Order: sequence, then structure tokens, then C-alpha cells
Amino acid sequence: MSIRTTTSALGLLCAILVCTAVGRADPPSAKTGPSDTQPSAADIAKEKRAKAQQAANECAGHIIDLYMHNKWTELNKELRSTGRHMAYMTRDNRVAVGYIRQAAKDHRPAWWKSCRSSSNTSFMASIWGRKVWANYVPTEMLGGSGPVDVRNGKLLVVVTWKPSMVDSTKPARGYLSKRHGLTQGDVAEAIVWHELGHNYVSSFLPLKHVMELYENHYMLYEHLQEFYAEMTALHHSSPLARRVTLLFRTERLDEYRESDAHTRMAHAIGAMILAEVLSKPEDWPSFRLPPEVPETSIERRTIIYMYDNLDPNMTFAEDKAIREYCLKFIRTRGDYVLKNKGLIPLASKIPFKLMIGDDRENEPKREAWVKQKLQEAIKAGLADKPLSDAEKKKRDEERTSSRVVIPW
Repeated sequence: MSIRTTTSALGLLCAILVCTAVGRADPPSAKTGPSDTQPSAADIAKEKRAKAQQAANECAGHIIDLYMHNKWTELNKELRSTGRHMAYMTRDNRVAVGYIRQAAKDHRPAWWKSCRSSSNTSFMASIWGRKVWANYVPTEMLGGSGPVDVRNGKLLVVVTWKPSMVDSTKPARGYLSKRHGLTQGDVAEAIVWHELGHNYVSSFLPLKHVMELYENHYMLYEHLQEFYAEMTALHHSSPLARRVTLLFRTERLDEYRESDAHTRMAHAIGAMILAEVLSKPEDWPSFRLPPEVPETSIERRTIIYMYDNLDPNMTFAEDKAIREYCLKFIRTRGDYVLKNKGLIPLASKIPFKLMIGDDRENEPKREAWVKQKLQEAIKAGLADKPLSDAEKKKRDEERTSSRVVIPW
């Protein structure tokens, strides 16, 4: 074969290979087209809903925080803007917001402005779900109440407190006041509801029963009055004032004048709360328990420790539980306590008797129960750890004044 023939053959072969290569060209790369870069309608809706849920639950958290810190102006503004969020909240948050919406009205009803009046005034208050007339006389007394007349078969009761303290934003004094961020307005609110509680008892008891209690059972009636008045404050007060109701009685528990009605009332309510906490301490993380069982006065010393170390960031669930516990107790056991001369049922099944003489038999039984439950909580890691020397020093330095200073 000649060179010329070979060259022609090679040329023909190259031409065939080129054509084959062209015919077998790689397919276009699988690039994403414009329609594939855009999320589907379902993805868009899902993302939109997720953002709405996040915003809604952030809104609920903000509302809870405002409520727990008594920020009424901001709270009312926030509550008005919840309409667009409610459908996207979790069930628990919807329930919480609904509860707060009603509770805010209960804590700051339309008649509340009368509580800071500088002139004598009467107003219709709502206490324990019932309407009652309150006759208010402003004075420089911290708080007080008492009957002044009998009208239409009922005692006419007058209540008093310092109007200048009501709604005051001035900080309350005392190391627990500082720790919890309490104001004089919070202290005044607890006092107002306490005195209105006195007013309620005198207004709704039949006159003959009141006169019988005054004339023949005065000490018992005094103790009962203080108990019902404090339960009224504990239920009706707002979160920070509710905390005041607990904390500013701690001095009396520490000093302990056993014949004093305020002291015994504070011990009774402390025993009620302590029994609830010890029955299920995991539900009450803010109510801290001592690292060891007190050597003496176990129940009382544990109550004092619990109050002295109450977490300033108490949870909404705990605050709500206290308020609802008081309501349930008064509705189901309120009459029982009166009819049984100050016998108060507790979660421990060992009752507390308001009159110290009547309580001598039950107190050792409660002491034993508290000791056992405390030991169980300590073993389960549900109590505080012992303080280091540095922590003890810091605690002692903090305690330079009263817990909550009462501005007499």
C-alpha cells in the first residue's frame, strides 16, 4: 500500500472518530433549573408557621415575665397585642396568658385607685368571688381595721392604711426586699388585701356569731381573723406582693411570741406551704430546703430557711400554684376551720391548730413528719448543699438589717 493510500485511510478514520465523538457528546450537566431553586408552597408555609410559633411563644414568655414583676402598664399593652399570637402558642402558653389576663384584672380592679385616696371613701370590692363594701379612712397607720357600728344587722367595719405607700415605686428596705426587688407599693398591696380580708370576715359572718366570738372567744376570733386576712392577701395579691405576704412575717417566726395571733397565723400558713413542698419537692424548686435537719423547732426552722432562701426568680407555675391552693382551701375548708375552732388540715394529714395550747399534741407529730420528709429530700438531692465558709461569710454580710423593713 502506498503512503498516499495510507494517509487517505487515516484521514477517513479520524473523520469517523470525530463524528462519533460529536454524536456521543456528554449530556448537559444536571444543573438546578430556576423552578427547582424556589421552595415549595408547603415549605414556605412550614417556615412561616415556625416563625409565627417562635414569635408567639416569645410573646407569652414576655407576658409571664411582666406579670411576675408587677409591670402593669407594659403588661396591659402586651396583652392587647396577643390576638395575632394566640393561635400559634403552645397549649401551656395559651393557658398561662389566659390566666394572667384575668389575674391582672383581679390584682388591679377598677376600684383599686380608691385605695390611694387621701379622703374617706367607700368602694365595692370583690373578695373570694363575693362583693363587699369597704369603708376606707386614710391614716398614717401601716394598716388596721375594726367595727365602728351595727347597721342592718351587720357590723360596719372601717379599714385603714397609708395611701402614700399604695403603688409606690420606692424600694422597700431590708435584705430580702433588696434580693427580691420589692417596692413599698408591694408592701402596701399586701397590707391592703390583708385589711380587706378582715373586712370580709366581719361583713359576712352573721352578727350573732360575731358577737359570740367577740364576747366569749376573743383570742380565738383574733387568731381566726388574722388567718383569714392573711389567706386573703396571699390569694388576691399580685406576685411580688404575694411574696411580701410570706417574707415580712419571717421576723415574727424567728422571735416567736407563741400567744401572738400574727405569729401563730404566720406559723400556720408556713406549715401549710411546707407540707405541700415536702409532699412533692420536685414541683417547688424555688422553695429551697435546708441541707440538714434543724436540731430544734424543726418545722418552724425549716419554714424560716425556706423563706430566707426563696428564689427571687420564682417560677410562674409555683406562684400560680400558691394562689390556686389558697382559693381551693378557702372554698373547701374555710368554714371547716371556723367551725372546728382553728383546726387547719395539712397535706401531711397532721393538722395545725391555731391556738398554741390546742396544738401541743399535734406539734411533735408534725415535727417527726417534717424530719422524715427532709431526710428523704436531702438523700434524693432535693435540698441545698452545705455552704462553704466563703458563702457563709457572704450570707452574714448581707444580713445587716431586717428581712423586710416595715415602714411604721
